[in-house]
Amino acid sequence: MKKVTLLSTLTLALSLTACGGSVNSPTSGAVSSLSTSLSTPSGGSGITPIESLEEETAPVEETAPVAETAPEAPAPAEEAAPEAPAPAEEAAPEAAPEAAAPAAEEEPKDLDAVPDLDVGSPYVPSGSSLGGGSSYAAEGSFKVDQDTFNQWQAVNVISDGSNLYVAAVDIKTPTKGTVIQMDTSGGAWKDLGKSFLSTITLGATGYKMTKTIQGLAMDDSGNLIISDSKDQLFRMDTPKYSVTTVKAALASALDVVSSGGNFFVATSTGIQKFDSSLAAGSAFGSITPSGGMGRDSQGNIYAVAGSSIQKIDGSGNASEIVKDVSGALDVSVDSKGNIFVLMSDSVKFYNDKGESQGSFGSGDFTAPKAIFADSSGGVYVADSGSDHKTSQVVKFSKG
Repeated sequence: MKKVTLLSTLTLALSLTACGGSVNSPTSGAVSSLSTSLSTPSGGSGITPIESLEEETAPVEETAPVAETAPEAPAPAEEAAPEAPAPAEEAAPEAAPEAAAPAAEEEPKDLDAVPDLDVGSPYVPSGSSLGGGSSYAAEGSFKVDQDTFNQWQAVNVISDGSNLYVAAVDIKTPTKGTVIQMDTSGGAWKDLGKSFLSTITLGATGYKMTKTIQGLAMDDSGNLIISDSKDQLFRMDTPKYSVTTVKAALASALDVVSSGGNFFVATSTGIQKFDSSLAAGSAFGSITPSGGMGRDSQGNIYAVAGSSIQKIDGSGNASEIVKDVSGALDVSVDSKGNIFVLMSDSVKFYNDKGESQGSFGSGDFTAPKAIFADSSGGVYVADSGSDHKTSQVVKFSKG
């Protein structure tokens, strides 16, 4: 029994040494004393050191917190576990926009179908009729005064498809009027109103027409009719274009058109109808024009009346075909029924139903007087200019 107790004591001493305790060497006095105590008979005080040693082992139990640190080690791992997926969840929304970004970048590819735009005119989608008038552009301008001694300025223009006929006036002394012929390119200029007398007097005399002529029309035979703002008409018959004066008692004639073998003159009191003989005219319809007139291929007459364009059939019945054109100067209709309205600064273009198709000509003329659309698709504007040097006929064509 004593051997067992001694062995236990030594084992405990070694344990204390391993745990950092202080145990004296077996050669020390304490061990000797311990051996002596162990040899004391039963009932003595020999077991006291063992109880004392058991109390000294209590600090070993206090080191138990060292063992409790074992669970603390995995604790950060458990806390790290939820933190690890958190960034993954936050990254998921960021990945979605990056995936969608290419789709947004592909959108400009559709713009390849849109043609380059001309800033001078609005873009018109393919196949659309809206804005079709914007494709008209000035093809050229032709000088009206190509004379040496006279100073001509344009007041009206018509075309037979091959030649232009320009009503022109010289407002300098001596004043006079004439009709100038040129081809549709501005060449082959010719003064149809001059005579032998006007030639030898260098234009001082010999012209039968006055500076107050305004309207110009051609009948089916190529004869020309010119209206005067006073009270008369002038007739120029082919092929010599000799001038005949007809007293017609007209009140401030503005323009004249030919239709169905008859002539229609716009005056300040209404429209007057004349047959081919230019005998006394008669009232036609109830419209009072405020500007020029034109006609279509069916023989209907179009007249500027206030802020609208009135379409008048062969019986004189009128209907509004174009509205909101306040300040319009003249009107002309091409072979397709398209309507061209001359304004002071541009030309407004409408289809045969009176629907706007755009405008053109802004900046191409300064003092427009008349407009004419011929059978070849050309649109001509008579521009009196600021004087005879700047007077011109501007030709527009559709590209």
